[in-house]
Amino acid sequence: WSSDVCSSDLMTALTDVNRLASGRLAAGRRGAVAAGHPAAAYAGLRILDDGGNAVDACLAAAALCWVVMPDMCGPGGDLFAVVHTPDGRVQAINGAGPAPARDFPPADPEDRGALCLVPGALPAFVTLQETLGRLTLAEILVPALAVAETGFVAGRRLVRQIEAVPPGRFRDELSALWGDGLPGV
Repeated sequence: WSSDVCSSDLMTALTDVNRLASGRLAAGRRGAVAAGHPAAAYAGLRILDDGGNAVDACLAAAALCWVVMPDMCGPGGDLFAVVHTPDGRVQAINGAGPAPARDFPPADPEDRGALCLVPGALPAFVTLQETLGRLTLAEILVPALAVAETGFVAGRRLVRQIEAVPPGRFRDELSALWGDGLPGV
């Protein structure tokens, strides 16, 4: 993958969801990839076509979902995987982060932050890549980085989620990113 080619191909994929849904762009020669966004499936298929294995394809698709679906998933969550290796082994990765190092349950019932886990997705992502992946981390991340650099067309759900952010909770920062205000649908 060169970032120029990747960027061009993925931007086409992101802006032409109808063609992706018809299977003309998301058609692979070495396997199948299912993902929460058509461009993520396409990225996974390209990774397979470029010599990556199933773990590489899943990681590339996940990273792209983190970019185009930040309201649904991201590196600040957890990651669980069960992988059947070509030699017949089954490996499980538990990417649930540890509980916070505070008293539990919290003294203040309104302190919802104490109920959260420390994110475990990134360490599990790297463990999967290092132990079961074929490509380098840099190669796996090219599709997500290209889309993050060049931008993408936000879906209606994501725009509604951004518009629903109450004033004072990152809304000013989000508005600043788009100049005169939040993007419309």
